[in-house]
Amino acid sequence: MEGEIPVILEQFMSSPLVTWVKTFGQLGDKEGNMLSEYTELVDGIFLNKVMNQINPKGTVQGLNKVNNDVGQRAQNLSVLIYHIKSYYQVRHREN
Repeated sequence: MEGEIPVILEQFMSSPLVTWVKTFGQLGDKEGNMLSEYTELVDGIFLNKVMNQINPKGTVQGLNKVNNDVGQRAQNLSVLIYHIKSYYQVRHREN
């Protein structure tokens, strides 16, 4: 079954959360390749760009193209977690 997208990936990529994230911009290649979209999500760069749209005051730094480097992927997602925490800490102080 090489070349087929696993059902669980299809379910995840059609979930409400992914659908919402896609409203922030083009995800993956222009053909709408599901595997390309998934790879771009887990690389963390697109999600950091989404967070930057939500909180433009936050800075996106230290992000690099992953190229199948698990360490870089973890770095990008760590930056994302930092920005999410910072955003909610600031929002919590304002309320």
